[in-house]
Amino acid sequence: MNNYKKKWLLAFFALLFSFLFLLRGNITASPWDDYAKFMNRFYQLDKQDFKVITCRIEVPLLEQMVSEVKNKLKPYENQMKVVETIPEFLFTIEKSGKSHFNKPFFNINIISDEGIGNIKKVKSGIKTLKERVRSIVENVMQIVDAVFENYKSPDKSMYEVREISHVGSRTKTVYKKGGIEYVRIYTDNECIETAADPLESAQSRITYTNMDDKLLYSKAQVDLKLIDKEISVGLSVNYQNLGQIIFPDKIIGIKIINAHEKKESPPINIFLKDCKVFLTE
Repeated sequence: MNNYKKKWLLAFFALLFSFLFLLRGNITASPWDDYAKFMNRFYQLDKQDFKVITCRIEVPLLEQMVSEVKNKLKPYENQMKVVETIPEFLFTIEKSGKSHFNKPFFNINIISDEGIGNIKKVKSGIKTLKERVRSIVENVMQIVDAVFENYKSPDKSMYEVREISHVGSRTKTVYKKGGIEYVRIYTDNECIETAADPLESAQSRITYTNMDDKLLYSKAQVDLKLIDKEISVGLSVNYQNLGQIIFPDKIIGIKIINAHEKKESPPINIFLKDCKVFLTE
């Protein structure tokens, strides 16, 4: 074999091995790996040094309502008594992202029906008040859980990442979670998400704030189109420092039913107070 053929074969095999190396790289670099790397830009609570964090939940709307009920019942303190544990409304978050709530109790005990008048009407009123308290508590729990979903590291067992692409400062991700496909467009400190479901469609606009070189969930507007109505939900979050951990301090939630008619419910202000951090051993 002459030198020319030897040089040609060497060049051919060098090119072949280079191609196979690049091909191997393309195979191993999955959309999930790219997605997980991209999401490291965002603050992830489960990567912080703690085991459990507990906080007392303070909801002025709820406390004011209970206080007003107590004041109105003062003339009837021998007939009715308010029994409640509103100050014991607690929230616990584990490093794994699992959350727990200690739900408060509220009731009005009838000690004696003497002098009450229409006892049936009174019992109906008590039932309505209990339902109102229950509704506020459930809304608060849903809002807190929704906010803390944004601090979780992506879990490969829950996400099917179908696409991720980067063009300048714009990143597009397409993933499936819980049987629903989500499309997110990230630009700088903002994200627009669309989700399609047979019974509803949703679009979210999320704004992030930069703290300690990480992006934290700051504001969100979620517009839901259901079969019979439209709902718009707004959320905003302020933060506190628990040692080296950045943690929500105040959450404001606003819900608008039939957004075009502007039927707005009162904003729910949620404060996470007296937080205690239990470190890992």
